[in-house]
Amino acid sequence: MATIRLHNDLDLDETRRICVRTANSGQDSTPMTEFPDLLPDIFLVPYTVHDPDLCFVVEEGGRAVGYIVGCADTVRFATWFRDEWAPEIGRKYPQPIESPKTWDEMWVYCLHFNSYPRMVMPGIEDYPSHLHIDLAPEYHRLGLGRELMLTYLDALNAAGVPGVHACVSAHNPGGLKYYDNMGFKPIEVPDPAPVVWLGRSTDTTDLTEAKVVAGASG
Repeated sequence: MATIRLHNDLDLDETRRICVRTANSGQDSTPMTEFPDLLPDIFLVPYTVHDPDLCFVVEEGGRAVGYIVGCADTVRFATWFRDEWAPEIGRKYPQPIESPKTWDEMWVYCLHFNSYPRMVMPGIEDYPSHLHIDLAPEYHRLGLGRELMLTYLDALNAAGVPGVHACVSAHNPGGLKYYDNMGFKPIEVPDPAPVVWLGRSTDTTDLTEAKVVAGASG
């Protein structure tokens, strides 16, 4: 039986693998990288350091099979990422180049130079939190993504955070459908490509009421 709990350091081997297996618009990026820690060091691990109380895993059989991580305050997180996390963790990787061409070059460049401006985007003021969610592919369509999201939204709401946003690849139809089902709506931001910006309130009344109605009609 699957359970949801806070992420801890013992989960990192599994959650890093899940991150890489889903990083290419929902598909496996393993063959594309020489640095399997690179994407997790951008999109997973820093959240477990900065906002550990907002990082959750779904566990089955004693191992993590999915996770949701995020931050309460994107501007604060992005500033810390730029000033502290990226300079330290960036030592693990080659020096960035001005015109990245390969998968690894692109993400090393992002780590050093592009993460802050892409996170602190005009238009997100009503949605100060942001998140990343991933499930091992074999655990899709079991309702686990919904339960992870509800857990995260409830934690934000309890902390007084009014809204949350996410960026989804425009080439990830499964991800876009998931966020639509979870009540996220498009946010207008300058220069959104190649992602879609989506946001919603942390109040989960719409999601829990919809589930009750669906259960009653079934």
